[in-house]
Amino acid sequence: MEEIKWGNDKVVLKLLDKIIKREGIGDVLADGVRIMAKKLGVDSGLAAHVKGLEIPMHDPRAYAGQALTYLTCCTGANHNKGDFYNIDGDAASYPKMRKGDRFDINGREASVIAYQDMTNIYDSSVICNFTHVNISTMCQLLKATTGFESLGKKKLFMRAGERASNVKRLISCKLGITRKDDTLPEIVTRVLESGGTAGFKLDLSENLKTYYEKRGWNDNGVPTKEKLDELEI
Repeated sequence: MEEIKWGNDKVVLKLLDKIIKREGIGDVLADGVRIMAKKLGVDSGLAAHVKGLEIPMHDPRAYAGQALTYLTCCTGANHNKGDFYNIDGDAASYPKMRKGDRFDINGREASVIAYQDMTNIYDSSVICNFTHVNISTMCQLLKATTGFESLGKKKLFMRAGERASNVKRLISCKLGITRKDDTLPEIVTRVLESGGTAGFKLDLSENLKTYYEKRGWNDNGVPTKEKLDELEI
């Protein structure tokens, strides 16, 4: 058997072909790492995913804001539902998003929330998140293309994004998502001995509580009736 290791493109292509055809080990791999870990009896903490979606190249230890985004995203570890690493990495700039130490998201949970809400509008508008169009320009574009005067106002623009976040979470909760699913596996939280994040311990338990509070969700991550009434959902 050929070894699966970094740079071994030949074996990767063979595995990809097996996954597509669901042949042999490919039938197991096709279901993703969460199910694969269960089938193979592997410690769930070694399966790098959130809510079943594999963690991308953006290591949560490198950007605490991205880690909190992974935790709370309706689809799991999705860097397209809030590429917060670009906020702290200076690739994107928005007045509502506070920059800071990339290893510290304390006091900036609201910025994660605002960015997630805004990317909902990007998705609905079929605009690439990485264009990082500023809010004022987005408002003008949406007002011009849809004719909705409300989308031309920043406050109502962000409210539309907030409504989307809460509808998605409400659906997720009805499908069984709870606080226990808003977590990162041990494989991406263990402290590293070398590299740019050496010695950094990622613990977002208090940040998640703050996130829930600012979202208007209860301790189990469910949108409260008060929040839903406020957003007319």
